[in-house]
Amino acid sequence: QPSASVKLDAVTQDSRAIIATANRLLKEIFKAGYGYHKCGVQFSHIQPEASPGQLELFDLADNSLPTENRQLMKAIDQINRRFPKAISVVATGIDKTWKSRTERMSQSYTTSWNELVWVK
Repeated sequence: QPSASVKLDAVTQDSRAIIATANRLLKEIFKAGYGYHKCGVQFSHIQPEASPGQLELFDLADNSLPTENRQLMKAIDQINRRFPKAISVVATGIDKTWKSRTERMSQSYTTSWNELVWVK
């Protein structure tokens, strides 16, 4: 199974930078004519926003991004929290003729307050 990985040049919360990196890696491993079943993206070394994290000598902190970019990402996050399917990335396609199979999907006990089991 082909795979690719990369360390981002800078700490970021910019979805556009993350998606662009994922697309670049996909192009590196994509083989035309191969019947892909699924693919995924895995993140590691995730830190809370308030955490300064450990930067390398020449790394840039995310707060070096222009204010407009930070405001855009904040606005997108707020919209996504309120309307989870309102915004999608154009790179993922607008007219999705496929649907993911959910018959074996586990319940979201740890990620959805509405599905959390309450014990009295």
